[in-house]
Amino acid sequence: MELHNLEAAVAGAPLSEDVKATVFMDGVRTGPVRTELFRRQPNTFNEAVHIAMLEDHCVR
Repeated sequence: MELHNLEAAVAGAPLSEDVKATVFMDGVRTGPVRTELFRRQPNTFNEAVHIAMLEDHCVR
């Protein structure tokens, strides 16, 4: 029943940008990219992805 409620909630209202960014940040594995994301605290999903890509490029 919980999955049904979750699906209904997601279908009813799209996630806000700050929620998308937070979920993305929580999903990044521990390391320099995650550290930089939590240090910079992006406000949007696109900003979070941009920071992660830049940091990943610098680490490699």
